[in-house]
Amino acid sequence: MSERKSFLDVALNTFGLIEEKKILLDVDLMMALDFTPPTWKIWKPKLIQKLTNYTREKMGVEGDDHTQIRINYFKKEDVWKSEEFLE
Repeated sequence: MSERKSFLDVALNTFGLIEEKKILLDVDLMMALDFTPPTWKIWKPKLIQKLTNYTREKMGVEGDDHTQIRINYFKKEDVWKSEEFLE
């Protein structure tokens, strides 16, 4: 029997992986999350929907500069990218 995955856990893990790598090929993300192509086909649209409409705040080293992190998916290149911008 296969393991059931929590959407929230997968979404947060996905965000962290993309944030860490900055640029990640779609197939590399699928493998890092331990999905198969059939299950990835089901999960990927929902992850795109959730992560591309969500930003997370990141505190700077000094503690006084705040950075927002946004995830983008580029279908043409089949790539996920993390973008940081000052608040």
